[in-house]
Amino acid sequence: SEDHIASDLIERAGCEVVPVIVGAFPRSRGTGVFGRRGRSKLLDRFKDLGVMAQNRCDGVFPSRAVHRADKHARSAAVAAARSLDQVGCDVIFGSGMSMPLAYLKRCVPVIYATDATARLVIDTYPKMRALGRGRRVAMLNQETRAVGNADAIVVPSSYCRRSMIVDHGARADQVSVVALGANIVPDILIEIPTPAPVDRNLDLLLTAADPDRKQLPLAVEVSSELRSRGWHVRLHYVGPRHACCAADDVVWAGELRMGVPEDARRHRSLLKACHLAFLPSIGVMYGIAPIESAAFGRPAIVSDVGGLPSVVRDGVTGRVIPLQTPITGWADAIEAMVTRPERYAEFSQAAHQRYLKELNWDAWGHTVRGLAEELVSAGG
Repeated sequence: SEDHIASDLIERAGCEVVPVIVGAFPRSRGTGVFGRRGRSKLLDRFKDLGVMAQNRCDGVFPSRAVHRADKHARSAAVAAARSLDQVGCDVIFGSGMSMPLAYLKRCVPVIYATDATARLVIDTYPKMRALGRGRRVAMLNQETRAVGNADAIVVPSSYCRRSMIVDHGARADQVSVVALGANIVPDILIEIPTPAPVDRNLDLLLTAADPDRKQLPLAVEVSSELRSRGWHVRLHYVGPRHACCAADDVVWAGELRMGVPEDARRHRSLLKACHLAFLPSIGVMYGIAPIESAAFGRPAIVSDVGGLPSVVRDGVTGRVIPLQTPITGWADAIEAMVTRPERYAEFSQAAHQRYLKELNWDAWGHTVRGLAEELVSAGG
């Protein structure tokens, strides 16, 4: 789980970590069960109907949904406090734990870490916007209470930091931007800077769990435009099957899962083979895929939404392009990055250096440890 990953990283940074298990608490069905493999379509349909009914109920009786969520949050806080009483700690660290942190009675500093605010999640993801009004209000309330109960807040982007301050009342000095790291990294020595495309052969990589939100269809159009300009383009796509997989330009890799060794090897081979990461997303909290490409010395071209401008430094480690840019504009930007070998080498070198210095999990862990030490010193 994300909590276990954060715990391991902080421990690797030299801290002694004592896990506190809050326990499982019932969620509103309005949060949804978005499908699991091996389940019948009929059962999925019944689940969908249940979600729709719960959302409708939460919309008609919002106060009931708020009360239910508030009750769960208080129970979570009591369970957390009970566990904390049994251990001695200098700092409480909660990763994505707005529910128990909202009402937690604490006697030591609290660091709250998350990659998104409730406001951003609701605004970005259609399934979250579809929740009943009561459930959405409860999410926003709990986030704001957790912010007010934390001494320091760790977020990965300026986009998220701004929302913490504007939407949830955080103080500017309370919120630190700490970059996340790559989940797929080179397993052997790679050539840096990466060789530029040869003979106008160009390989692009788009990784997306939600291909429509990440604009796979637009990527296919950009690829076609580049082909019309004489480039031999292959658009490699990692994600669920989509109608675009049938396009001539698209090479579908399937849904690659990090926990499967063969999938991880396949993912690494794509990161080594492709020249650019391409992510023209219409909505994203952060963007790990461009970081993974940077780990392999591959620059990225992304849209200017969400946390992507924090992940990619425009003109240095890649390009950040306005979302409304026409197809020809995207193609122009890609051509300008790869046509001159020396310019592409600069992008490649800068992307890899930023990965080594900032966009890795060890850097994240050491930064969080530093924040914890500052809080302890201030309290002493």
